[in-house]
Amino acid sequence: MRTRIIAIFASAALYAALMGGISLYQFLKNSGADRRRDEILASLRERAPMLINAALKSPAAVTLEEYDFLENFSREPGLGELVYLAADETVRWHRQPGAIGRPSREIVHETSFATGVIARAFGSLSFAAGRAPSGDLEVAVPFSVKRRPVTLLAFTLSAAEHRRAAAAGLVRYVFLALSAVLLLCAVLYFLLRRYVENPLSSLAFWMDGASLRGGDQARAAPPPPAAGEVSAAAARLAARARDELAAVEKRLASVVGTEQAWWRALLGAAAPAGARVIVVDENNNVIYSNSGPGEGRGGEKVHLLDVVDSNQQDLLRLIGEAFESPGRAVEGRAAFRGRPVRVKVLHVGEGADLGRTLILFSSADSTAA
Repeated sequence: MRTRIIAIFASAALYAALMGGISLYQFLKNSGADRRRDEILASLRERAPMLINAALKSPAAVTLEEYDFLENFSREPGLGELVYLAADETVRWHRQPGAIGRPSREIVHETSFATGVIARAFGSLSFAAGRAPSGDLEVAVPFSVKRRPVTLLAFTLSAAEHRRAAAAGLVRYVFLALSAVLLLCAVLYFLLRRYVENPLSSLAFWMDGASLRGGDQARAAPPPPAAGEVSAAAARLAARARDELAAVEKRLASVVGTEQAWWRALLGAAAPAGARVIVVDENNNVIYSNSGPGEGRGGEKVHLLDVVDSNQQDLLRLIGEAFESPGRAVEGRAAFRGRPVRVKVLHVGEGADLGRTLILFSSADSTAA
């Protein structure tokens, strides 16, 4: 059961981790370039005043301030093509010095920006973005004053770079997910053993050892406390069983005493004078005897063989005949403790659970009772 629970838990956790990993990879792959674009646009908004002022101050060539910014910007992670255009759509700065001063349509034709983002940005005076067939993200950001274009910065963001980043993120996620699943399974295994399996095993061991017929120690042994409410219920059941058993034993003792008094009164009135009487139960324990063993033993049970030894074969044969013919008195002669006697044996009862046997001894020369 423990293995099945852990297997179900691990399967569900792994399935959730797998679905989460697939969703995470798709999210990272598709949104990585977009997030990077938004970060770059936010930084360009901060540098917009500097770029506009520099372009207005020096329309023919980039200033040192623009040059430093573009050199640093060109080293941004994941950045591909980078073109900085003037208001007349000529190249103001490019990684290749030979491209500076050329019309942008020639540079666009030779490099990237085939999605028309530069024309859309100049036309709308707001940034434009498009996805190239290669998967790269093309972005054009215009800078204007009073709805007049001053300069424009166009760049591409590599999709391959973001796919590699997404794959690396997925690897880290898989490692963390497997670690979390293993940790959770280990914790679940510990909790199952500590709070479920061990207490229930101890409780089962206690229940196997408990017995209503055992000694006081076996009946009074408490169940293991770690089983919680189940243990408490078992303890209440054991206590209730002990109380009920004690009441049954008390009633049985009362019944035995009543039966002994009943046999004493009955046989005292019906048995011949001087006759010896022994009454035994279904286990051949002496219930009543008008003399000798059967009385005065402090409640200790006395077996018939303690009174009649195995050498008295005639007497034992008569008792055996009475057991074979319940309800019919069997009479005969026998020797009892070295003296000849007449014996009458009557067995009453069916089955092995309940029965009484009356053995009446009288003098060998007396008339049968």
